[in-house]
Amino acid sequence: MPDPAFPSKIAFTSFAIQPSEYLEASGGNGDLLEKPVGTGPYIVDSWVRGDQLVLKKNPNYWGENVGAETLVFKWSTESAQRLLELQSGTVDGIDNVGPDDFATVEGDSNLALFNRPALNIMYIGFNNNPKVDGFDNAANPLANEKVRQAIAMGIDRQRIVENFYPAGSEVASHFTPCSIPEWLRRR
Repeated sequence: MPDPAFPSKIAFTSFAIQPSEYLEASGGNGDLLEKPVGTGPYIVDSWVRGDQLVLKKNPNYWGENVGAETLVFKWSTESAQRLLELQSGTVDGIDNVGPDDFATVEGDSNLALFNRPALNIMYIGFNNNPKVDGFDNAANPLANEKVRQAIAMGIDRQRIVENFYPAGSEVASHFTPCSIPEWLRRR
């Protein structure tokens, strides 16, 4: 059966094509997270986890000139902070504008709001291992499928989506989100 998520899976970092020189030198055990390799238009200049990633133009890039010499990606969990940085001009763009800030962005002639389909995936998993927290199989309530089903039925998924996810998000009706390419055709 065709897999609608195949393009996303094949683009996943762990499946990326790596230079044979790197793999031979590292024995295939290189730390790609700390020392990424590649042939793209940019290379990692610095990375401060949870704060920012700085990319510099790759002087050995084989393709067309990419323009900007440096790209800086910064992280912030607070949408209000991201918006303030955009309004003050300390950043050129932000992602994930807070739903409460849509009207502010739309009302500012210096800014533009670009809507895109939300791709949010959240799930709750149950550990039904018979040895959870010292319980044996008979005493572990999560080992009982009916208990897991009851918990799942008691969760107000619509309320969670409405209160914690961006506009346009919806409660899942299928395992694969509709915004993944090819999903709609195979639905």
